[in-house]
Amino acid sequence: MALKGKESVVRNLLSAVERLKGAGSAALYQEGLAVDAESVKRTPVDTGRLRATHYVAPPVQRGDTVVVELGNGTDYAVYVHERTDQAHKVGEAKFLQNALNARTTGMLERLQKRTRANLKRGLIAPAIDPGVPTAPQIEGQYAPTRATFNRMKTSERRARVKQRRADRRAVKRASKKGS
Repeated sequence: MALKGKESVVRNLLSAVERLKGAGSAALYQEGLAVDAESVKRTPVDTGRLRATHYVAPPVQRGDTVVVELGNGTDYAVYVHERTDQAHKVGEAKFLQNALNARTTGMLERLQKRTRANLKRGLIAPAIDPGVPTAPQIEGQYAPTRATFNRMKTSERRARVKQRRADRRAVKRASKKGS
């Protein structure tokens, strides 16, 4: 009889932990939506496509961490985001980074309040399996991340250097044949 009581307590504790995780995941997702809303306001507008492709992916469990991904579903979002030398009539460069920076102050307190409110309402968002794609796909690929963007820029720079060297060699060969 006493063993059944202990099993019940353990089961209830595990259930409470799962509800707390779910409420915390929901709070993180809600905060992600708020950051995204701020980011949309700051996004430059030419055709409106960039603003229209903002997304907030559902919470994903990665090890002991729950992650909520924010981004844009266009192939050029990273270029618009990173080009600080471009003037925009509407919006600004670094729109996502600036939105996140603006929302960083007080984020922990907001997450705590939201988690408590979600627990009271029974609102949970269990983290999904990390193998499930959550970001929009672009022509069969995911939108480039900053790391991918940097790799692309590095490879473009290397290709330009390689082409200049090949051009110089061709000029030297042509001048030797003409001599």
